[in-house]
Amino acid sequence: MPRGVHNSKYSEEKLEAAREYVTGGWKEHGHIVPSKIGLAVVLDVSRQTPHTWAEKYPEFAEVFQMCDDRQFIQLINGGLSKEMDSAIVRLMLG
Repeated sequence: MPRGVHNSKYSEEKLEAAREYVTGGWKEHGHIVPSKIGLAVVLDVSRQTPHTWAEKYPEFAEVFQMCDDRQFIQLINGGLSKEMDSAIVRLMLG
């Protein structure tokens, strides 16, 4: 596939890869916290594609929401344990 071209076709493989990412795979990719953009990178799609899939496919929407939930928990735990910079945690939590 040419550089900059993403495979945005939804599949069971993409769903399973998303599940793996949000259930801890983000660590294997060197991400400090799970993120929706990190998920898009791992799935090799544009940052908008997971949003589109979440609107069309309920099973993907559930996994996509889990990404935010897991990120929230990681940020709270990181801030409380002082493993993460509190200013960055505040910024990310909005």
